Amino acid sequence: MSDYLQVIKQTEHFIASQALDTPQGLSWRRVPEGQPSHSLYHGSAGVIVFYLELYRHVNDPVYLQKAVDAGHELVAYVQQKVASESFVTIGLHSGWPGYVFVLNELFKACGEAQFRDTAIAALNRISAQASDIGAGIGWSRPRLQTSPASKVSARSLICQWVRRVPVSSICTPIAKI
Repeated sequence: MSDYLQVIKQTEHFIASQALDTPQGLSWRRVPEGQPSHSLYHGSAGVIVFYLELYRHVNDPVYLQKAVDAGHELVAYVQQKVASESFVTIGLHSGWPGYVFVLNELFKACGEAQFRDTAIAALNRISAQASDIGAGIGWSRPRLQTSPASKVSARSLICQWVRRVPVSSICTPIAKI
């Protein structure tokens, strides 16, 4: 076993020791004693990618099963969010595009239709919250909308705030196709 693979397996052992069993599957906390997190950056979605890549490298079905078990928890979380009226976060590492990516990777790895179907439902939710911002489409939280009397558009507020706040935390413009 290469030194790299040995370190990766030690890392996997630590990650596995931090797993939370939920009624839906596996999850991980962002910080010890914290609530489970589902994001790609610091939550279960990122751990799923780790397990999928480890499975692809060593071809051990145990790692694929851990990814799938965590995927079931992610599906339950995303389905609950799709059904709610809450705003969808658009950042790749801490929002819905990350969920879509991970669910699609799970579908490609194991073929379970629920991963594909939940990814499609999430994409539909992302699309439903998109709005025309002039030079393309974008997403902004409803609080950025202003009254017609103020004559200040949500787009101009976004542009002002982008100078002070990372774009991914406010809006993500996409060029018109």
